Amino acid sequence: MRISPQAIMRQQRKFTDSMSTIEQIEAAILKLPPGDYQKLVQWLLDLDYERWSEQLEQDILGGKLDTLAEEALADFESGQYRAI
Repeated sequence: MRISPQAIMRQQRKFTDSMSTIEQIEAAILKLPPGDYQKLVQWLLDLDYERWSEQLEQDILGGKLDTLAEEALADFESGQYRAI
């Protein structure tokens, strides 16, 4: 069973609400039992992916990748590619 990042955040909120500095958070992480540490790592990976995905979507909608896409299509159409 996979726990959503939001569920873990709610469970951990009581601990992090009292932590006001990065150093306190780091110290608390070092004290986590292995299972909780693994849950935290997975949560951070999921959160990072979600934020990256949202940023990519914003960049696409904002046209920031249009030039790269046009260049890639032009290379493909002119035969400047290799199969992978």
